[in-house]
Amino acid sequence: MIKNFITTFILSLFGLTTFVQAAEDEPYTFSPPGCEFEVTFPTEPAIQKRCPPTAKAGCYDVATFSKVYDYNATISFEISCNLITEEIRDAYDQAAIEALLSGAAKRKGMETKPKLFFEEPEKDGKTYKIGAVSGLKKSAANSHLFIYQIWRGDQSIMLIDAEMSESSHLDADQTFASIISSIRITESKDTENDTKDAE
Repeated sequence: MIKNFITTFILSLFGLTTFVQAAEDEPYTFSPPGCEFEVTFPTEPAIQKRCPPTAKAGCYDVATFSKVYDYNATISFEISCNLITEEIRDAYDQAAIEALLSGAAKRKGMETKPKLFFEEPEKDGKTYKIGAVSGLKKSAANSHLFIYQIWRGDQSIMLIDAEMSESSHLDADQTFASIISSIRITESKDTENDTKDAE
């Protein structure tokens, strides 16, 4: 799966060990009402509601999380999840998702054609579409690893824009990998009830 590839890529790049959550931290799972996906941050992110006039399905929540470590090491995330109409859902086919990923990579400054990843996992009788692209965003001051993902379900779409400075820092690397690997399709209420009944 794309998520496994991205996580493996990060872990192999930095030689990470398993992320250990500090005892005083309170993890926060971001998954607005109606969103079919979720992501867990080590602490509560800043959340704001955006209502652009172009949003056909209304307002949506955006979570931003950033942290600065020693040696100019930084990580940043901007993740949104908004409800979509049937028309928008049908428009987000593989070609459209890959075009958006290529556009995102170009905006990040990638000069070469990026390698795109796409899959259509099934869960609880539904088919989801997931696309991702990653690379280095170069600037005069420093470079950043970026990951851009699109998760499309039947009624919602999640956009993930994540960056991490190239300056290696163990805590930064581990936190970044932990957040990326936590992104997943939410459990349906039926599945959650079945799990509780089994217990």
